[in-house]
Amino acid sequence: NSEQKEALNKFAEVCGEDTYETRKSFFDTIEKTNTLPLNKPFYYSDNLWDFSPYKTVNVENHSLKFNFDVCDNTYKKYVKNYILFKLIATNTKIQSLCANFYHINSFLRASVDKHYYDIQDISDGFLDEYITNIQNTTSYSNFQLAQCAIKDFLNFYSLIIAQIILFCNTLLTIF
Repeated sequence: NSEQKEALNKFAEVCGEDTYETRKSFFDTIEKTNTLPLNKPFYYSDNLWDFSPYKTVNVENHSLKFNFDVCDNTYKKYVKNYILFKLIATNTKIQSLCANFYHINSFLRASVDKHYYDIQDISDGFLDEYITNIQNTTSYSNFQLAQCAIKDFLNFYSLIIAQIILFCNTLLTIF
């Protein structure tokens, strides 16, 4: 979609052509130097990225904080890289990213509970089960937010998600 193309163009401006190798090199450099390309005093290794002192709108402080202590160590780096990419390359509001962070982290904790220790190992069956569980246990709007956040996160890591998209679209046509 056009928003993803725009995000990739911005990312390309920061680190060159957007390929797996460029992303990996970019994030490896960030991790090694422990610096973030943001105008805020954070370090990559920090477990709390707190944007609340810089807020310019009336938003709850907790909606401007990324607490990576709640992430399982298996996936912490993946989540940090995703959040950093979204902060650099998209116009996504921080409070929206914080909501996505919550849904992504819940999904990844459930993945670890089912012994998935690498994003590429997460099965379609587990994903279907997880999404169905959210659909059955939460409001429709929360279900949609979770579904979109997880899809975007997995897409960021270039998984083959054709079945996920088909599944999500099927669910959306039900309502």
